[in-house]
Amino acid sequence: MTDADLAIVKATIVMAKELGLMTLAEGVETPEQLRMLQNLGCDQFQGFLLGRPMSAEAFGGLLSSTAA
Repeated sequence: MTDADLAIVKATIVMAKELGLMTLAEGVETPEQLRMLQNLGCDQFQGFLLGRPMSAEAFGGLLSSTAA
């Protein structure tokens, strides 16, 4: 990530917080990216690091196995 990329991410998170919005980072692929976003105050994350794409059938099975 370049310095300019980091500045954009920081500014986006700060602006969202000032507007009372939650932030969601998409495309998180590495533990380093996740830590950096957490340190910047990002609220939620999605991407290959947290879960790979799956078929509808596999997702249904996942939901069934976690339902209590």
